[in-house]
Amino acid sequence: MSSFPAERRNATLAGFVPEKNPPFWIVVNGLCLLFSVVLLVLILIAEEESRGKKFAKRCYLLYDFVTTLVWCVEVGLIVWYHGNASSWERRIELLLASYFVPESSYALYRSKVKKQDLNTIFLTVVLSLLAYLYVLVETIKKYARRNDFVQLQESAELLLAEESAEATSAADTK
Repeated sequence: MSSFPAERRNATLAGFVPEKNPPFWIVVNGLCLLFSVVLLVLILIAEEESRGKKFAKRCYLLYDFVTTLVWCVEVGLIVWYHGNASSWERRIELLLASYFVPESSYALYRSKVKKQDLNTIFLTVVLSLLAYLYVLVETIKKYARRNDFVQLQESAELLLAEESAEATSAADTK
């Protein structure tokens, strides 16, 4: 049993939902993007020597596991947070991510890449890189819109407070 009440655990977990904490997910998705770039460089360098190919393939296994786990957690948090209101697309995405996590963890454990050459792995990583770039840009855009909304809301509240203070002082002078 946990020492935290359920409400506190849920509030803590809700703090990690992508739409509630975009800066955290900007960093996470940025790190996945960076990991993609590093792996692409390793693959490009590894073309010549056999030890380099083996190392690149093992790095790919780690990459595949980490990025799949991040994907599953990110979508899982969104579905958990929205509950019954979450879209069917998100639920299917969670189902897919949940399928690939055990597969990637087993592949990592076995240290075996299914008979793929580095060209196939390269293409997979490029597609993942583009996906993480897209998610990163969308998260930044949502965060910027949220900040614009918060600033607009704060300005409106300040304006209302000033008008209320003016109305109160005008009523006091009468």
